[in-house]
Amino acid sequence: MAAIVEGSDPVLKNEYVIISGHVDHIGGSGEIINTGADDDASGCAALLSMAEAFQSLEKKPLRSILFLWVSGEEIGLYGSQYYINNPLVPLENTIADLNMDMIGRVKGVADTTDKTPMTGPDGVFVITGNQSKELIAIADEADQETILDLDYSLSGRNHPLQLFSRAIIIIS
Repeated sequence: MAAIVEGSDPVLKNEYVIISGHVDHIGGSGEIINTGADDDASGCAALLSMAEAFQSLEKKPLRSILFLWVSGEEIGLYGSQYYINNPLVPLENTIADLNMDMIGRVKGVADTTDKTPMTGPDGVFVITGNQSKELIAIADEADQETILDLDYSLSGRNHPLQLFSRAIIIIS
């Protein structure tokens, strides 16, 4: 599923920022229930809210925004790979993909383990490979101007949890 908010600049509207999330869920196994409302639904709900907010703006953003919901991520990033092989907009016109995932956590820092890190109520993990200094500068500015506490501690291709590396799709 996808939606596009066309940019307002005659030239920059041909560049796209993708905001993505995944809609699949792996359910449970035995007595273990995987929390899909946290993992998948929170990101999908955020995408819907952001799409509505951007669409309702009187002056649209300069660049176009593609809101993209993919599936098959839990079992092998199939939806993302399908999009790379069958893009809705030219990949060379895509300048960034901001992926929303697991933003509904309600537990606090005290609930953190090595394998399930948590932030406080105003915390947001920003997971990056540090490819874009410009995006990090924008995030840092937002971090200073809001109550949000951006946490980069899970970033990097060499982090033990491999949260950034697991989401990389090779574009060939």
